[in-house]
Parts: sequence; C-alpha cells; structure tokens
Amino acid sequence: MKFYIDTSDVEEIKAALDLGIISGVTTNPSIIARSWNSFEDAVSAIDAVVNEEMEVFAEVLSTSCEDMVKEGKKIASLRKNMVVKLPMTMEAIKAIGILSQCGIKTCATICFHPVQALLASVAKANYVAPYLSRIDDIGYDGMKTVKEIHDICRRYDLRTEILCASIRSPKQMIELAKEGIEAVTLAPSFLRSLMTSPSTEQMIVKFQEDWENAVRTAVPSVGEKNEQL
Repeated sequence: MKFYIDTSDVEEIKAALDLGIISGVTTNPSIIARSWNSFEDAVSAIDAVVNEEMEVFAEVLSTSCEDMVKEGKKIASLRKNMVVKLPMTMEAIKAIGILSQCGIKTCATICFHPVQALLASVAKANYVAPYLSRIDDIGYDGMKTVKEIHDICRRYDLRTEILCASIRSPKQMIELAKEGIEAVTLAPSFLRSLMTSPSTEQMIVKFQEDWENAVRTAVPSVGEKNEQL
C-alpha cells in the first residue's frame, strides 16, 4: 500500500517525508487555499522539498471538458510527476481520455459510486479517489463501495489504482489493507494518530522504569563500593 500525505503545508510535508514511508503529496483547491494564493506557488514550494520521482496531485477548478484539458496541461507542466485531479463528472470523463492520450497522469476524484469509478477506469484514469467516510456521511456504506470499486477494476484487469481518501479510523485502514487497496491519502494529524497508542506509551514508561530499577539494584554506589573494600 502506498501512503500519500494530504496537505500543502510544507512543514507538514517535511515531517511526513522524514518517516520514510510517503510516496507523494495530494492536494485539492480547499487545501491549497489555506496556505497559498496560487497553485503555482504551492506546487513550487512542494516540489522544493519532495523527491522529483514522487507524485504530487493538484486539482482543476474548471468544469467543462475543454477548460479541464487546458488547466490539466498547465498543472502537468509545473513539475515532473504531476497527477491532475478531476472531479468525477461527465465532462471530466472526456477530459481524462484526452489528457491520458497526451501522456498526462490523471485521478478521478470525489468519487461516490462504483459506476463513476468504472467509467473513469475505462477512460484510462491512473487513479480513482473514493471518499470513504464521506460516503458513510450521506447514508451509504463507504467501505463496501470502495471494495466494489476495487473488485470491478481487478475483474476487468483495469490498470486504474484506488487512491482512497477521507479515512478517519484505524479500523478503516485495516479493512483497506486487507482488501489490497493500492493507495491511501492521509491528513497529517490522522497519520500521526496511527503511530500512537496510550498502551504503547504506558509500556515504554514501564520498560524505562523497570530498567532504571534494575540498574540501581545491580550497580552499587561509590560509598557501597568503598565499604566492600
């Protein structure tokens, strides 16, 4: 499974990269708007801290196929290994096909239904991004939807990878891993939470205390040594 960090905050990206497990960076217009005034500035800053082989995702704002293609080409030109995200619409399906013919990587995002993912896969999107917990939020079974998307793509030997977004719990992560989902994108705070547990912290403290007690018992003080002499 590949892990992507979902942010445009350079310091958060650096901290995630230090873990040595991150394959790239995903963004969307809302994420970029928190810290930047332009896509170009955001991508330039991200590019300065990531390996050039790592993928960076940026999303178009356009809604028509023609404008999506123009914007997608501009985004793709910003750096090596850019992935153009397109919101899952009929116009996006057309744009994905055109961009794919130009050798530009694409991701069909904001995917809420297996049929959307199937159409994007047939159009040769490199990734489809189902919003797991947001599917739950609207009353459907997000995990079931993601599994159905994965099953469809594998059944027809489609080369599109699942990039699962909107993950909120470790349990969801376990289910995705068991299913063989290719990639996930994680908010920095959630990524940090996956690596911590109160039980782990308690055991670390216990190990340290037990070791210190053992050392104090086993090694006599200077006064004790003199008395023994």
